[in-house]
Amino acid sequence: MTYTTPPSLKSRSSRVHAWLLALAFGPGLIAISCSDDAEPDPMGGTGTLGIGASAGNSAGGSSAGSSSGGSSNGGSSSGGSSAAGAGGSAGSAGSSSMAGSAGSEGMPDAGAGGGANASTAEFTLSSPDFDGVEGCGPGGAADVCDLFPDETTNFAGDNVSPELAWSGAPAGTQSFAIALHDLSFTQGGDPFTHWVMWNIPASATGLPGALPDGQQPGVPDADTRQVSIGDDDGFFGSGAAGNVYEFVLYALSTPSIDPGTTDPDAVEDFIFDLDEVLGTATLRARSTPND
Repeated sequence: MTYTTPPSLKSRSSRVHAWLLALAFGPGLIAISCSDDAEPDPMGGTGTLGIGASAGNSAGGSSAGSSSGGSSNGGSSSGGSSAAGAGGSAGSAGSSSMAGSAGSEGMPDAGAGGGANASTAEFTLSSPDFDGVEGCGPGGAADVCDLFPDETTNFAGDNVSPELAWSGAPAGTQSFAIALHDLSFTQGGDPFTHWVMWNIPASATGLPGALPDGQQPGVPDADTRQVSIGDDDGFFGSGAAGNVYEFVLYALSTPSIDPGTTDPDAVEDFIFDLDEVLGTATLRARSTPND
């Protein structure tokens, strides 16, 4: 399932330290600092926004949509639903838009990072391990989300990455990158990135579960790289505060990239800003709530 999502408004320089400090004091502090109920979601007022699920228009960026959705360039509603874009494809909160879209605050989608060639295919991301529920989002929409499996979490589980699958990659895709970020724990409206993997070959249609650790996991390709907020740079899953997390899959028109950094936020910033981003697909779920 895919969602239209607001962009990461890149201002992430200090949040890794804040998050790791929170981790050092345990889930209780994280629940206080990261809880969906602590304050209104800064990414869109209603707490149901996300990052765009496809490329912007070919002119170089996506067009801001209205809060009611249905603009000719693919505006999305305040509930996170996408409207028909230039390709004429209608969608819902769990669908990808064919052209650039915007959230309830008129924010451009993730595909606007360079606004490369628009795709007419539906680019989707899914997992057999959890459901991407329509309408899932931070804030008041968190209760509708499916929960990540316990084994994929970083508190109750073992940080075992879930199996992921995708289809409908834009024409011209030469590689993929994927990130997991926390939509409920933000600074300046910017989601906190847990994990990023890049240089995934264009032939890949998904990732197996239980990915190896290390910056060079060797899966799905020898050139594939990953970084995370974990000490071993392996997959780092959701916490225990009931937050909403989002996988963002980037289709790129280049076979490989070199972000030049090992900071997960900086790596996703680098990927987001690439002219080679052809489109994105997203998938959301919720972390285990504190009881």
